[in-house]
Amino acid sequence: MRYRIAIAAVISLLGAPALADTIAVIGTGDVGGALGPKFAAQGHTIVYGSRDPERNKVKELVANTGEGASATTPADAAAQADIVVLAVPGLMVEEITRSLGDLSGKIIIDPTNPLERRMNRLEHAVDTSNAEIIQAAAPGAYVVKAFNTLN
Repeated sequence: MRYRIAIAAVISLLGAPALADTIAVIGTGDVGGALGPKFAAQGHTIVYGSRDPERNKVKELVANTGEGASATTPADAAAQADIVVLAVPGLMVEEITRSLGDLSGKIIIDPTNPLERRMNRLEHAVDTSNAEIIQAAAPGAYVVKAFNTLN
């Protein structure tokens, strides 16, 4: 049941501006920079979580995202939102998730892949999935795996 609610929430993010939410996008790299503006275009308010929210690249992303977008620290961004997107390096999800504070009741969208380069190849670097790692780090949250297999 819990997962059905979370999946319905992700689907609503993609096409139901009437259900607009505040979404914390933790990370301002390629994935965060692609997802944030798309969510904003659907009517959602975006708060980026960045290690350096005053950096020019982050300010440009906020400006390109649209009205109401802002940037702050990752923990502050997560605190402001009911939905958190972890657009971070896959091997850092546990540490980053724990650093965000209490995520109970929040939907966490996980677009990460736990990959590391070995002998010039990318290989899966954990024995489980990142969604399971995130769920263990935030047991009261609803974790949904999405956007990690689409180009």
